[in-house]
Amino acid sequence: MRAVHEPIAETHETLFYLLLLAVILLFIGVVLTEIREKNAIVAAMNTGKKYFKPPVDLEKR
Repeated sequence: MRAVHEPIAETHETLFYLLLLAVILLFIGVVLTEIREKNAIVAAMNTGKKYFKPPVDLEKR
């Protein structure tokens, strides 16, 4: 039974660390996007409300 259990346990451990890496990369991506675009997307996900900046009227410039 050990011959069957060991490869499954190793695969499970490898997949765990890959999933953990994916979550960390997702978190870093969200933080970088939040900083770069300054549009409070995380706050919008939490509250359900998104506030937009008024559009710039190019003809009035």
